[in-house]
Amino acid sequence: MLASWADDEVGPTLRAILQTAAHEPAIREKLRRVVEGSLMGVSQLGSDERDRLIRSGLVSSQMMGFALMRYVWQIEPVASMTDDEAVAAVAPNLQRYVNGDLSAQIQ
Repeated sequence: MLASWADDEVGPTLRAILQTAAHEPAIREKLRRVVEGSLMGVSQLGSDERDRLIRSGLVSSQMMGFALMRYVWQIEPVASMTDDEAVAAVAPNLQRYVNGDLSAQIQ
């Protein structure tokens, strides 16, 4: 993910899509479908349909939020973190969302 967003050719397109999706319902719907499709592996996990949807939604929110902070809004210090720092900070949350215990957080 980091390489795609930082790529000189692909990155500007990804940033434009994310910015446009915030204001254009048709683009937002297309982005939603792409994100849902890319999270099919996550959506296969979980104890039931609700758990699968929660897990895939949390993964998506973490990834989109990080992309907004780092690549679209360029908010420091997130924008200038090294890739290794970013992975070290975000990966544990993603792993917990994929197969960790969420029962304490969800009532």
